[in-house]
Amino acid sequence: YGALRFLVIDDQQVSRQTLRLCAQTMGAFTVGFAETYADAIYRIRNAPPDIILCDYMLGGARSGQQLLEELRRFDLISDECVFVMVTAEQSYEQVVAAVELVPDDYILKPFSPDLLQVRLDRALAKKLFLSPFFREKRAKNFDGALGVLRQLEKSPGAREYVIDLLRAEAELMLAQGRAAEAEAIYRRILDIYSFPWANAGIARALLKQQRVEEARTIVDTLVTEAPMYLAAYDLKAEICASQGDYEAAQAALQSATAKSPGNFVRKRAYAAAAQAS
Repeated sequence: YGALRFLVIDDQQVSRQTLRLCAQTMGAFTVGFAETYADAIYRIRNAPPDIILCDYMLGGARSGQQLLEELRRFDLISDECVFVMVTAEQSYEQVVAAVELVPDDYILKPFSPDLLQVRLDRALAKKLFLSPFFREKRAKNFDGALGVLRQLEKSPGAREYVIDLLRAEAELMLAQGRAAEAEAIYRRILDIYSFPWANAGIARALLKQQRVEEARTIVDTLVTEAPMYLAAYDLKAEICASQGDYEAAQAALQSATAKSPGNFVRKRAYAAAAQAS
């Protein structure tokens, strides 16, 4: 941990100091701080960290969930970066929704340095296992990335990361325009567990296959069954807009904005849908 750059994101000074002490107890030397959403974005852009410890509640109308959403949307953090959401128990439901946005873990307050290290050890082990895939993906060598995934699936330890491997393969297929193959992989994932993101993946694959009504049926169910999975509202808006149903697109974005009022990308999409309708 001494060679890794930590960034602690929390609007409370006591919490920042506690997280710094936890990191230092594990041997960390470089621990940066961000107090606000904007400060976090600035620091991540200018000095990309290896590990982010982010409180769920960032003050005002912003949250760690919204920050993670923006970081992923604009590729501001690498696949190798470990993002851990830190939260109080009363925010558990919202954080579970954020898990669908692929933080590497979440941890409930209060916790010990030992527990945090166990979680980080596990997250870093997974990053190391997947690192050959990340390198090929970053180079946009999709065939090479797929070959690496197939090799990893046969390697020792693959059983522990089977969901991660399947998800990576499905996303790779979508990126290559191989929507039918992506759909089949997402359905394999659903046979293991009904993850909201897997249902969303099927809807995206169906949309790319011009099976728009089927995609809309899935996403309508998804926003009902997983109301805090905000990416589903964005996907629903995209599907509705493709059908020319701009009022429904606007309504979907309005629902998401009500749950996450600080997301300006979504607000712009809402304005565009309103203008189109």
